[in-house]
Amino acid sequence: MDILDINDLYIQSSLSIVEMIESDELSNTYSSKKAIDEYLMSKITKKYCNKCNHMGYVNENIEIINRSIGKLKPSHFNGSIYYNIQVIFNICVPLIGSHIKCKIVGKNDAGVLCEAPPLKIMLCSDIDDLDGLEVGEDVVVEVLNYKVVINESNIKVLGRLTKTV
Repeated sequence: MDILDINDLYIQSSLSIVEMIESDELSNTYSSKKAIDEYLMSKITKKYCNKCNHMGYVNENIEIINRSIGKLKPSHFNGSIYYNIQVIFNICVPLIGSHIKCKIVGKNDAGVLCEAPPLKIMLCSDIDDLDGLEVGEDVVVEVLNYKVVINESNIKVLGRLTKTV
């Protein structure tokens, strides 16, 4: 049984996205190529970082690896410039069956809530004997299942208590 560090759950992934700069934002961004990249990066960071997408939780380590030249879409009549951008980011996906060290942050009759950011782990009192556990204690849990909800700031995990640390 190997206990995984939370950083071991991150994998590197790439994604192709289309981002636009609206016509009223153009004067601030077109002073240099670096300014365009920084502005696009800030929009991408705000849109994708520190939240879940369809693949898992995306942390703040994101990097633009390729960007097209800006293109106008004359059929839209809004003057916005569209960029095809390829980004690399780290994404957290818990592995079912893996063992993770986490801290107990809450306890009630239904079970125990643990955290190992970005994971919120629920230990159910129907599955485990949780009587001796206290808030603030470190435990090792086995991942039984998980749920990723788009735009949430964490991944919900159902776990089983393996041992206390």
